[in-house]
Amino acid sequence: MSGDPDEGWNGRPASRRDLLRLGGGLALSAFLALSCGGGGGEEVAPASTTAAPPTPAPTAELALPAGPRQPNDLVYVAVNDPPQDQFVLVQYAAGLARDFFFRQLGFYLDGPLTINVANLPALELHGATFLREGDRISTVTVNVGQATWEMEAPFERAKVVAHEYFHVLQNWLRGSTDTAADPLFLVEGAAEYAGYATVIDAGLSSWNDLRHGLEERLRNDRVTLPALDRLSDDGPLALSGYQLSALAIDRLVGAAGVQPLARYALLRSREQPPTAFELVFRRSLPDFYAEIAGWRQSSGL
Repeated sequence: MSGDPDEGWNGRPASRRDLLRLGGGLALSAFLALSCGGGGGEEVAPASTTAAPPTPAPTAELALPAGPRQPNDLVYVAVNDPPQDQFVLVQYAAGLARDFFFRQLGFYLDGPLTINVANLPALELHGATFLREGDRISTVTVNVGQATWEMEAPFERAKVVAHEYFHVLQNWLRGSTDTAADPLFLVEGAAEYAGYATVIDAGLSSWNDLRHGLEERLRNDRVTLPALDRLSDDGPLALSGYQLSALAIDRLVGAAGVQPLARYALLRSREQPPTAFELVFRRSLPDFYAEIAGWRQSSGL
């Protein structure tokens, strides 16, 4: 989940109305305060370590920034006494994400990243990322007390942490959390794909297994990429929307991995979504939507 606060349940987007519908009173207030920089907690020492296509952008314009090459600190804050084993899992997953994204992108964040590890059972939310005014680096909150958290496989929990870490990078590259104009799959699908890529790189799963599982869960579901954009402001994204978005991103980037997703986020600091998409991926959004629809039809999905 990314933005203010455009991300939510189990990593899926939620509008402010969605968050308010959750209720939970003090739990919700505490979560929003945490993510926006308030609220107490026990701080843990930082972890070391169908218009015509636009003219192709110059190579330099698509180049990622030459950011820091020294690992940024990861500062963990324990909130409401989270279970120690889950606190350690979040630390482990965040370290995996930081180092994997460095190997993929060639830079670290230019400052410490704060990760709140919260135990808030009343809040139906796994993770969120918020950018406070005046900051360049977002704050992440991972809710390990949510009822379904323990039901997830360890690699899925690690994926949630890496998903949120990639939202931090998206926000950092574009200098904003305003994704209202973006196709939802390029925000949430990109983070979901990046999260899975992280756990696969760590040997916790494989693309073949994940693709098969995602495709089976998506089978016979009629959700489409254009429909996700229409849903983004009106209510929560169904789990199948995450599955379709991750599979669409997998087909979009192929062997290039997360680099083009980061380039898209960077270009969005100065270009509108259709132009940024075409400059990075060399096709139009309508053409890609048609490509995914054709793939689903031929695959029986």
